[in-house]
Amino acid sequence: MRIALTLTFLWLTIAIEQTWSGSLPHGALLLPIACGVMFWMRSVSGILLASTALLLDWIARPGFLPLCPMLLPGMAACLISPSSKPDDYSSRRQSFVRMLTPLHVPLITLMAVSLQLIGQLNLSSVPTLNDIQLSVRPTLPALLMISLPVSAGISMLMRLADELGLRHASQQWI
Repeated sequence: MRIALTLTFLWLTIAIEQTWSGSLPHGALLLPIACGVMFWMRSVSGILLASTALLLDWIARPGFLPLCPMLLPGMAACLISPSSKPDDYSSRRQSFVRMLTPLHVPLITLMAVSLQLIGQLNLSSVPTLNDIQLSVRPTLPALLMISLPVSAGISMLMRLADELGLRHASQQWI
């Protein structure tokens, strides 16, 4: 049931981005929601669902390289710590990575935005710095203005769900 709801939510996000492709930057909603799905589910199925949605989005609007579907799941897997309990924010002795747990979704969203912008560059010839600035400058501010607040909101919802006991990690990893 949880996987079906997540799949439906990701599919609707792709549909919204395809419908509003003229006014909404590519990946503005899908990137933070895919990152949120990976960190909400904290399982292999969450990473597979999010990376499949990213791959379907790349197929619908291809760039030069599918860097987001290729590299983002690996980066998320390095940050996700599978556990049977939600993240513990109250323990006194925490490592630096554990202290940044509420910021994982916005940080991985920022990495996803970077990967997507790099993947959209034409790398058939070595681009100059001026070429990179001309291709990134119009889309980067709009993309960040939408995706970072959405990912921060998802991060706050995850924290609230952890505090209220609404988010449970399953014992199955698939």
